Amino acid sequence: MKVLKKITGIQKDYISTFLRDQISDLEIVLSQIESSENFEDEYVEESLKRVKRRFYQFRFFYN
Repeated sequence: MKVLKKITGIQKDYISTFLRDQISDLEIVLSQIESSENFEDEYVEESLKRVKRRFYQFRFFYN
């Protein structure tokens, strides 16, 4: 079982900022999806890939 480490204030700020950025990007994507009749919009696809890649990188940064 993995023991959770305490995070510093700087780490907490970084994590919060990272998550806010991803939420912002996803809200834009959601807006685009809701306003578009064509769900397979290139912007939506690329944005989702970018968010996925950022989470993947973030996961390895904090492991």
